[in-house]
Amino acid sequence: RFGLQSDNVDIELYGRNILDDDSWSYISRSTSLAEPGALLLVPYPTATSPLTTVQGLMATPPDRREFGVRVNYRF
Repeated sequence: RFGLQSDNVDIELYGRNILDDDSWSYISRSTSLAEPGALLLVPYPTATSPLTTVQGLMATPPDRREFGVRVNYRF
């Protein structure tokens, strides 16, 4: 960010992901031990306990490239 400020006007130029990085921001695998059958030594998947009941994936896609101008006026 880069900005200028006066008595009643603020102007700010900003950029986000300006190099267009396509890397995922966050990825995590999770296992829920609270699900029925999660602690049993049962080979998954079965008809009553599919793999998706105890496994999960959380992912945040990359930020998009963004440029902008903010203007604040105080009166």
